[in-house]
Parts: sequence; C-alpha cells; structure tokens
Amino acid sequence: MRTLFTKILLWFLLTVVVTFWGTFYVSSIFQNRPQDNVRFRFELSEARNLWETQGATGLTPFFARLKRITGVAAVLTDGSGRDVMTGRDWSREIRSAAVVGAGTMGGGIAMNYANAGIPVLLKEVTQEALDRGLATIRRN
Repeated sequence: MRTLFTKILLWFLLTVVVTFWGTFYVSSIFQNRPQDNVRFRFELSEARNLWETQGATGLTPFFARLKRITGVAAVLTDGSGRDVMTGRDWSREIRSAAVVGAGTMGGGIAMNYANAGIPVLLKEVTQEALDRGLATIRRN
C-alpha cells in the first residue's frame, strides 16, 4: 500500500512542479516579446522618414521588404485615401459587401456600408431573423 501511495504522491508532485515551471517559462517568453503595435509604430515611422527624406524611391525597398516578410502588398495612403506612390484612390475600392448575420453587430455593419452607398448582401439563417434585422436597420 505504501509503495502505491508513494508513487501517486511523487507523480502528483512531479506534475505540479512541471506544470508551474512550464507556465512560468512560457509566460516569460511572451513577456519578453515586443508588442505588435510597437513594431508597427516603428515601421510606420520608418516609412514616414523614408518618404520625407527620399520620396517614392525610398519607399520602394521598404514595401518590397514588408511584402517579403508579411506576404501582403502594402500601400501608403495620404489623408484622402490616395496612394502616395501611384496616386491610386483607395478610398472607394469596396464595390460591394456581404454580411453574415443581421443581429446587432451584423445589422450595424450592413447599415454602415449602406450609408456609404455600398451595396450589401445580408445573409441570415431564417427569414424571420432577416426581417427583424432589416426592420432594425430601417429604424436607425
């Protein structure tokens, strides 16, 4: 009986020690990692500095490096939504939208698109739920 009790006790203590050690180790990894918003703030300030000092030629390698790292082709726009590199107007690029669910959040999203003049496809599970969502959108 003692040997079984001893084995169970040792197993329990080992489990507790490993669990606490693992938790502290993993949390220390995440605490030492820089926050994403700090990294993006640095990248935006770097892009601004390149634009102000070198213009479009300075931004070309910056965007190439950003695309290589993230896999996303980024653009830098001014306050009106125009691409500073090409002059393309990105402010009206959304041609249509689809929203799944006509509840509080889905109805609000659909209403914002509709107010901006963008056609919206609103999907809901039942006709009654769709009618309730449309009625809320019309009231607002």
